[in-house]
Amino acid sequence: PKKPTKDNSIFFDSKTSDTIQKEINAKAKNLFHKIKIPKSNRILIQSIRNLRKSLYLKSNQNGRKVVLIFDAHLLSEGQGESANALLKLLEEPPNQTTLVLVTDNSTLLPPTIKSRCQEINFPRLDENFITNWLKDKGIKKSHIPLIAGLSGGNIYQTEFLISQTLDKLLLELSELVKKVSSKRSHAWREFSQVYSKMAIQDYKLFIFHFFMLKTWFNSLNRLRKNLEHVLHKTPLKLGMERLIKKFPNADYSSIIFDIERTNLSVPQHLHMPLVLTNLLIKIKKNLNK
Repeated sequence: PKKPTKDNSIFFDSKTSDTIQKEINAKAKNLFHKIKIPKSNRILIQSIRNLRKSLYLKSNQNGRKVVLIFDAHLLSEGQGESANALLKLLEEPPNQTTLVLVTDNSTLLPPTIKSRCQEINFPRLDENFITNWLKDKGIKKSHIPLIAGLSGGNIYQTEFLISQTLDKLLLELSELVKKVSSKRSHAWREFSQVYSKMAIQDYKLFIFHFFMLKTWFNSLNRLRKNLEHVLHKTPLKLGMERLIKKFPNADYSSIIFDIERTNLSVPQHLHMPLVLTNLLIKIKKNLNK
């Protein structure tokens, strides 16, 4: 491997530096491009220590130092030692320094970190923007409502959905809904086994499936209340109508909340078979109200 350059040696080697430069160039051409470094699934404590050392070094440069920490929720990966190291920096920041933590999973940040930051929330992109963006990409007209509805206003989710086979996606979502609303023990057992394994082996896919499930129930809830949702323009509406007819008094808002809370269980290193079984019990209870 190449030797690190003088400017970035405390953070990464020259090969990684080249990758980052390519990602930055891609970001310059496409503002929605998400900078990704291969095999970077956590923020190391050594990186935070090096950052602290760098910020406290005397510099002849005037002006303010600005540090951007993308995917800041990765500070919580592992034992959370990186978050604790950053906490010390947030408590005693150097003069003329601004640290910006960027994440689309702020709930995964430790409360100690969040309490020392000024939180600025950016609204999700609206349906019209996503729809027009998909049209500009040349997406098939009949596929746009489904992609826009399942994206939840998240452009990265939209890009991922474009790369999927939509028929397979519909089948997966349909099977997922059947399993969580089923009374059969073998369906529960299969659900618990599959998603416990997925939570460990492919957390991003786990999050994606549960995001789809939450979005589906949210659309169903709006359908029961006679409120519009883009998924009502897709074949998914038929399944929603069947479930509403079967469970007319269900508490769908509580189901949505329970699905969201399940997503947070993985980074907390909870026992997923128990967490998922508990979710199924709660869904059954809220369906039969």
